[in-house]
Amino acid sequence: GTGAQDAVPFLVAGDHAVAGDHAEIYGSDGQVMSDDFRARSCDHLGPSFDCSREAVPFISPPSALLPGIALGALPADVGATLLRLLSAAALVIAAIR
Repeated sequence: GTGAQDAVPFLVAGDHAVAGDHAEIYGSDGQVMSDDFRARSCDHLGPSFDCSREAVPFISPPSALLPGIALGALPADVGATLLRLLSAAALVIAAIR
């Protein structure tokens, strides 16, 4: 697993968007996170995490799915690393301005 709790919701949501499972992205039937979304998140997190406590739902707006779709096509470790680098670059650019 990637162990990247911050990146996992984007990767899993991207996977669901590509597959056309849009109801799985935001949950349905009153669930915050679908069972499939949680299971895929647990797969990405790996066995060293307590998935019942550490898997988080995708709560970003639909426009945030675009990077998730692109990153979801990559291996999980690569996608998580690129998402973290993109976030770090945004922080540096914001600090410079």
